[in-house]
Amino acid sequence: MKIQSLHIYPIKSVAAVNVSSLICAERGFEGDRRYMIVDPDGEFLTQRTVPELGLIHAQLTQGGLALTANDREILVGTSSGTTMKVQVWSSNVDAVLVAPSVDAWISDVIGQPAHLVAMPESVVRLIDPEAGHVEVSFADGYPYLVANTASLDDLNDRIPGHPISMAAFRPNFVVSGAQAWAEDTWKRLRVGDAEFEVVSPSERCKITTLDPSDPRKVRKDQEPLRTLAKFRRHGDGVIFASNAICLTPGVTITVGDVVELLD
Repeated sequence: MKIQSLHIYPIKSVAAVNVSSLICAERGFEGDRRYMIVDPDGEFLTQRTVPELGLIHAQLTQGGLALTANDREILVGTSSGTTMKVQVWSSNVDAVLVAPSVDAWISDVIGQPAHLVAMPESVVRLIDPEAGHVEVSFADGYPYLVANTASLDDLNDRIPGHPISMAAFRPNFVVSGAQAWAEDTWKRLRVGDAEFEVVSPSERCKITTLDPSDPRKVRKDQEPLRTLAKFRRHGDGVIFASNAICLTPGVTITVGDVVELLD
């Protein structure tokens, strides 16, 4: 097995950035979901309710971000230093407001008032306070999402309409060379010189039915959720890919790295 591709999402729920190598950190790859867009009350926004977020492309720059959408660009530099309390699912944490000019730019793109906030390194958000001290960024629940190309191939063989791209599932790293659905049994992986613990299947939501190139377009056939519901049920939801945590922060992994099953 090997790493087929690596992906980060500098701002939660915006378009993916595909990269050749990444540094692992406990709370996710460096640069992954350290920013988030919230409404004026501090409630997080995602493509579930604001698909226009997917029109925003964010590239990491030295000391900030470069945002593009609708042929417009804005540079994001040092945060303002002003903090506000924000909510992402059940977590309430302090975040730093970036800049009013950036807020205005994003608000214009998505058509509603919003703030861009950053997660300071000093802020600790845990995946589950009862599961031990494992930090996570602004990701939904876990620092890493690992997907398997063979599982996507099998899923697409079952879908009667147009195939689903891996981008619809928003993984952090994609593994090739495994059997379909082998990730269900993975417990521990070595990726290059890094090690990951695979902790749970990932329950999927309506974002997977949006076109990654233009999330305002929704698949009328409700794929892949409709097909996943036939053979990938987990409780009240459906699953694809697996959540993971990194056991070796500070290690760099690269596209093409060998992936070894340790357990």
